[in-house]
Amino acid sequence: MNLEAIIRDCLDGKEGAWKMLVDLYSKKVFNMAFQFTGSFQESEDLTQDIFVKLYRSWTNSRWARTSRPGC
Repeated sequence: MNLEAIIRDCLDGKEGAWKMLVDLYSKKVFNMAFQFTGSFQESEDLTQDIFVKLYRSWTNSRWARTSRPGC
């Protein structure tokens, strides 16, 4: 499944879509955070913060409004 399909499934509330997205990208996000911080704990916190902000921002995004029927 490609990224766009996973995002659409997340926006549509399909079961397991968010977990799939996090599973696919959390290691990459963590590694990037670790390169910036050099701290395992800080990188874990940043990774979680990034995914929380992503989740919250979707309801306000143009992509979410245009990809969901009736929005």
